Amino acid sequence: MKFFFFAWILMGLLLGIGSCSESEEVFMPKPRGFYRIELPDYQYSNLPDTLPYQFEYSTHAQLAPDSSHLAEPYWMEIYYKNLFHGNLDISYKRIQSHEQFKDLINDVHELANKHGVKAYAIEEQISQTKDGNTVITFDLEGEVPSPFQFVVTDSVTHFLRADLYFPSNTKNDSIAPLIEFIKNDMHHMIQTLKFKPDFQSNYEWNKKLNFASN
Repeated sequence: MKFFFFAWILMGLLLGIGSCSESEEVFMPKPRGFYRIELPDYQYSNLPDTLPYQFEYSTHAQLAPDSSHLAEPYWMEIYYKNLFHGNLDISYKRIQSHEQFKDLINDVHELANKHGVKAYAIEEQISQTKDGNTVITFDLEGEVPSPFQFVVTDSVTHFLRADLYFPSNTKNDSIAPLIEFIKNDMHHMIQTLKFKPDFQSNYEWNKKLNFASN
């Protein structure tokens, strides 16, 4: 009798625990939020013909002369207003000497290393375009100001650099698809870039840029 009595008690306890586990909701922490980003199709247009270089840039971006006090002729910004205000800073230098060229290369590595303080990793790659120009790319992972940068140069006359930036309050991991989208645009720029060997200085070079609006 005692055995059956304790068996009934044990069955009651098990049934009670089972019913509680079915009725109670199990708490699961919510994953960290990410922006919902709908990316457009890749579409490109040619730069104006008033620059010493030519490449295809995204039609989803606008062009404007570089607004910084350090800007020089033929420096500009490619502004993705509708894509989290991504911005490409384009700078151009005409190489005057071998010493200047070495200084430009050193500056590129110093900037990448400066941003690399916050990077999980930096991947540097060196390649060549179909025209024989040298390409250096820097792919930085982590919460860095500039997640992707590149340089294209013929090592003799032309030196072009591009840096991707987003507003400082934007977390890179939350907009990873967008960063990848613009990186693909930048690779397309590299593939279509050509320097003009007989380019004549044009003091009204910025007249044909479709100024980005704030």
